[in-house]
Amino acid sequence: MRDNRSDRTIERNYTQKRRFLIAMCELVKANKHPKSRFAQDFHPFHGVNRQTFAKYYNRRRASGGDPAALLPAKRGPRWRPAAPSPSSSASSSPNAARATTATPSSLSSSPPSARPPRPPRRGANINAR
Repeated sequence: MRDNRSDRTIERNYTQKRRFLIAMCELVKANKHPKSRFAQDFHPFHGVNRQTFAKYYNRRRASGGDPAALLPAKRGPRWRPAAPSPSSSASSSPNAARATTATPSSLSSSPPSARPPRPPRRGANINAR
């Protein structure tokens, strides 16, 4: 069985396609593209989402042309642990006491500075006469 962990085909295809699209976008900006005159024509012509293309285009410009910027970035963890790690000290920053993370169980409780509950609307309960 083939070991696919070192296969870079998908990464190569991503970078190759996005490099091509960025080069075509530069031609559109310079008014030298053979088919598209405006950017609004460029995106449907190449079948690419405008927002997604802008994300990778700006990421490439910010990185200075790094090919790794054209790859999808890995997302971080959805929830961080509420307890600080033993390696970090609580007194290292003045905001360390306030920097608590939200966990699913803490989202259900209301914050201490919440307004009091509103009275029920008139006519909401017919049987309360």
